[in-house]
Amino acid sequence: MRIKLAIIAVLAVILALLFWPSTQKILFHTESEFGPIWVYEEDNQRRLSFNGVPAHLIQSQIHLDRPEHLVAPYNQMLMSSLFFTSNPKKILMIGLGGATTAKALNLLLPKTPIDIVEINPALPPIAAEYFDFREDARNKIFIEDGVGFMKNAAKNSYDLIILDAFDIDYIPPGFLTLS
Repeated sequence: MRIKLAIIAVLAVILALLFWPSTQKILFHTESEFGPIWVYEEDNQRRLSFNGVPAHLIQSQIHLDRPEHLVAPYNQMLMSSLFFTSNPKKILMIGLGGATTAKALNLLLPKTPIDIVEINPALPPIAAEYFDFREDARNKIFIEDGVGFMKNAAKNSYDLIILDAFDIDYIPPGFLTLS
């Protein structure tokens, strides 16, 4: 009898999960040359993912009621770099995503120019439309490989370099060399 009750309970949970109404709203999906890109809303947040919805790894996210607030602990941690370089004259970011880090830097350092290198040309229009970030006189976006950009950058041309071109299980091979 206990086994039957356990089986019924497990089946009930599975059915509930399968038919539970989703709060996710897919806003955008495309297949770029670097893989799929999803933008969706869930739990009053807008999220960018490269691996589907729901994402086990969220690339960028904003709270819809407070878009200037950094939601992800990872992005909050990136801001700690300002403890070491509190007043950078020029910043280089490798990786754009939804531009949540760049937007936070713009708020904290309103006069500091930021060069952003993004290899995927599909991301800047997505960051503009869904995360309200656009290239301007202060924020320059370069569509190219971050390793090549850094090799060609003049020595000491940036006071702060933020590398955000990887995820939990992948680092671009060019960033794993000694050169």
